[in-house]
Amino acid sequence: MRLYSSAMTRLALLCLFAVFAAQTVSLSPAVAASLLAAQEKPDKNAVALQRLLDDIGKQRAEVISIQRELTARPALAPESGGEGEEAKARWIEEWLRQKGFPLVERLDYLDAKVPSGQRPNLVLRLPGQSGRTLWLVCHLHVATPGPLDRWQGSPWTLRVEGDTVYGRGVMDNHQSIAAALLLFENLKRQQITPPMGLGLVLHAQTNGFRHVLAKRPDIFAPDDLLIVPDFGNPKGTSIALAEKGLLWLNICIKGEQKHSGSPQGGHNTLRIGARFIRDMDELAKSLSAAVPMFQAPYVTFEPTMVLPTAGSSNAVPAEFTFSVDCRFTPIYSPADIMKEFRTLADKLEREEGVSINLTETLSYYSPPPTRQDSPVVLAVLRSLAAEGVKDVSFVGINTVSSATPIREKGLAVAEWGKMDDTRRQIANESTTVSASIEEARVFARILFDQEAAKAAPANAGEEKTP
Repeated sequence: MRLYSSAMTRLALLCLFAVFAAQTVSLSPAVAASLLAAQEKPDKNAVALQRLLDDIGKQRAEVISIQRELTARPALAPESGGEGEEAKARWIEEWLRQKGFPLVERLDYLDAKVPSGQRPNLVLRLPGQSGRTLWLVCHLHVATPGPLDRWQGSPWTLRVEGDTVYGRGVMDNHQSIAAALLLFENLKRQQITPPMGLGLVLHAQTNGFRHVLAKRPDIFAPDDLLIVPDFGNPKGTSIALAEKGLLWLNICIKGEQKHSGSPQGGHNTLRIGARFIRDMDELAKSLSAAVPMFQAPYVTFEPTMVLPTAGSSNAVPAEFTFSVDCRFTPIYSPADIMKEFRTLADKLEREEGVSINLTETLSYYSPPPTRQDSPVVLAVLRSLAAEGVKDVSFVGINTVSSATPIREKGLAVAEWGKMDDTRRQIANESTTVSASIEEARVFARILFDQEAAKAAPANAGEEKTP
């Protein structure tokens, strides 16, 4: 009976396929023509992407113009003697308004140390065909220029030599801000709606970005793609998926002031501080576990600054305070680092007869890394492959970045850009016009990545800014 039924089933399927075949053969000429036209008709998204890529490649003059305006507006933190990022943020708002983006959301936070009384954070989103958004997160602030006599010209006046531009902030982070602005402007001018929405966050320092996430905890949907273009190499072959944790310490050594001509019986805190700095290398032996994916796979301790204290040239100082920057991998915590520093401080207190206070001024844990097979990483890899970039590697970086608070929220984020990290925060900082254009092309391809754009369309047309 089973054989009979199986045979009957096969016969029924054959008859069904025969009916379909007969129907296909008997298609009317009009239907056949429409099917043929549909096959020959180019994909609208593919055509739009090619238009976008072609236009981006013609925007070299616009990149230089944006770089010039951003560089001319120093965005130094008040701790560095600056007035903050307000002037730069206002220029960007006006530029966007002129390009057809009148609604830019501001999520500022109060700061009495700057003239404007606030530190600006800008948010902009252009809807796409799906509910998924590609977010680019860039910072507005720049590093201090350092000694001005080491610059060729003013750090705040853009210098252009062929494809290379020089000035404070041109690479860190103007290069990627220019790439993002180019992409927004081209999409608007050509009236292109990509498969994914495009979002941009421009923030004032990491604290500013944390403020944005606190005020708008839902700003990033779970299936959005997030890229922080604040790391990379000139070829674009490196993606950062993790950051080290950070601990800043002030170490204050208190002894007894004596005349430098008769130092006997005193406690020269400057000498003891030098010993503390020398002995910090021993701490690494207790925190020796390596994580190979990081550029520096071990915990690092670097003295960075001496804090001012009262004293004179003929007096043994009664107090000496210096700062230490500690960077640690995800297998350690700030408490682990503090424990080792306290052990060293206790030892020197016993041997030198002084008191040593440790004050934590800032700390961040190292959050879990982003998976290599996460949608944003795969989208970046596909886009790079389409641009001819191969042999991409994954690394962890030694600094806290804008990606850190994103990873802390459990969201996947890729840090990627076409930049030379050896040019970061040095005199005569430089980058190329081509780098901005090439970054914009990579971001454009991700916007049109059909695989990456797959998301629930419920909020596809919803604006995330007022």
